[in-house]
Amino acid sequence: MKEFLEWIPDGKQVERVNGEVTISMVNERHHAFSILLVRLLSTYVNVFDLGRVLHAPFQMRLRFRPSSREPDILFLLNEHLHRIERL
Repeated sequence: MKEFLEWIPDGKQVERVNGEVTISMVNERHHAFSILLVRLLSTYVNVFDLGRVLHAPFQMRLRFRPSSREPDILFLLNEHLHRIERL
């Protein structure tokens, strides 16, 4: 997994699903909309101290599959913050 994360090219959205790598480009409109949603969701989450909002680029490993996904936005409740790992 660490080698895969170090290999990811800058500016690319990369996912690994069942051993196959998928690379996609994110256009400016998509990126702007994602940032807007992150700001709105983060404000709500912070006001009510619900957890943490993460945005790409980051990899989300799937527990029961040899795969990782890169969602645009991820929300974690406070009780699940221990699941965040730094590689």
